[in-house]
Amino acid sequence: MSDTCTLSSLAANEPLAATAVENVATWLLIEQDGGWGKKGLDDAPMDDDVRAHLLAAVSKANAAAPRNAQVRPQLVRQEQSAGTASSEGVRILVARAGAPTERLTLSGLRAALDLDIAAWLQGKAPSSVELDPRPLVLVCTHGKRDRCCAEHGLAFYRELAARWPTGGATTPDLWQSTHLGGHRFAATAVSLPDGYQYGRLSPADAPTFADAIEAGRLYDLATLRGRSTLPAPAQAADLQLRQTHALVAPNEVSVVGMGPADGDGCWTVTLQAAGASHTVTVERHWGPKSVMNSCGAPELSAPVSWAVSTRV
Repeated sequence: MSDTCTLSSLAANEPLAATAVENVATWLLIEQDGGWGKKGLDDAPMDDDVRAHLLAAVSKANAAAPRNAQVRPQLVRQEQSAGTASSEGVRILVARAGAPTERLTLSGLRAALDLDIAAWLQGKAPSSVELDPRPLVLVCTHGKRDRCCAEHGLAFYRELAARWPTGGATTPDLWQSTHLGGHRFAATAVSLPDGYQYGRLSPADAPTFADAIEAGRLYDLATLRGRSTLPAPAQAADLQLRQTHALVAPNEVSVVGMGPADGDGCWTVTLQAAGASHTVTVERHWGPKSVMNSCGAPELSAPVSWAVSTRV
């Protein structure tokens, strides 16, 4: 058996398609330098009352939001570029699908106790929030969760950081992040506000990945895992349509409907692209249990593949 989850996934020829997180419309990003726990915000090394306040805000916002428009919290940090000073205070960012990033700098994390973060997540931002129209990229470097994220993610992050220095006024905003899902696909990344997730990125991808993000288009479609605003069957349909027609503008394809089709694990998805409507059937297939869940874990997962066909 392969000794890392990334090698195990590659050996099993596990598809990337439709492996992104699902139904996430808002990302809550909390800056925290230093070590992270294994579970991200759930066991973050911060005061218990602060952690409880943040978790309660996410829970309240998610309870009020539709099931297909949830909030996902992440801990984030940046390595300072040579010649730049460390930022003062702690930043909290809210990245919403299709909107500029909302940014607030606090004197410290305890100041978050004075904020109604649940209301902010529901669209009532504090008056001191600043809007940042730049693209934002998260790269998972969460080594406590899985060693592949530290090894592959950090190498990819540092190549991007050489192109996008910390504090750059016009370059995309780059952050290290806790678990983005699918550490066996490391290096993994998500671009915001479009919400597309990528996998199996290497340092060699960094220059052309950077070019694509700066140009406002998607990177190599073969590295796409899916759009995090969508459920998995819609992600599969979206990726298939993009790959068939080489559609690389983030908003060039939209999913306008999805429902169950005949048979277990089958859905009908309707999409719009270039003024035309496309209706497809998506069918989920499970392979044999052959992929390590994570490095050092004895349990094996069954890889999922998706068959997408035009509905007659």
